[in-house]
Amino acid sequence: MDNKLKKFSSLLRSKKELMGCIFLTLIFQLIVSIITMKYDQEKNIVGNLFPTSPLLTGLGMFIIPIILLISIKYSKSFLTKQILFGLFSIILGLIMSQVIHFINDPKIVESAAYATLINFALMFAMGLIIVYFGHDLTWLGGILFIGLLILITVQFVGFFTEQSNQYYKNISYISVAIFSLYILYDTNRILLKYQNKSKPDCINGAMEYYLDILNLFTNYLNIDSN
Repeated sequence: MDNKLKKFSSLLRSKKELMGCIFLTLIFQLIVSIITMKYDQEKNIVGNLFPTSPLLTGLGMFIIPIILLISIKYSKSFLTKQILFGLFSIILGLIMSQVIHFINDPKIVESAAYATLINFALMFAMGLIIVYFGHDLTWLGGILFIGLLILITVQFVGFFTEQSNQYYKNISYISVAIFSLYILYDTNRILLKYQNKSKPDCINGAMEYYLDILNLFTNYLNIDSN
């Protein structure tokens, strides 16, 4: 037990700079999204820019984040990654603003936010415990990716067919399970695979947590709303 604790403590000390960078970046980008969301709710930026093209707006809100994600993934410059991440956070803030406007219930939004924070904290703590016991979850990545592809396919099919509210709630329950496990997987990978002073790893880690949090939040919104 003492040997495990020493190894775990040594690992955490060796990743101190990386974890600090990841969480500072994550918090900053979440704040950017929240500020964008609040500003859009007051000024209706999306509605004013594209008042007669909701379909075009929807396509743009879908395609642009994907392009930004790919650009962040393959960019080599830390500054470029940060700027692209900032743009991504702004776009996601605008998307979340539209979702929250559609739901139009502050209590549901608040409940989803608390559920997301509690979920993240618990799964992060579990991720630390798994690392403490020396388990490598690399094998889990492939399973989660396949599960995510199946989930996206089911959602895509549901988009073109008439489904009940319960159908989408069931999808959201499964999504919450998948992205909760992704927090475990990401924490494990960050601590065991990422380099402490690697700035690209800092952005990649923050982006992974950011996506986990946003997906949890949107699915909790769907579970609580009608």
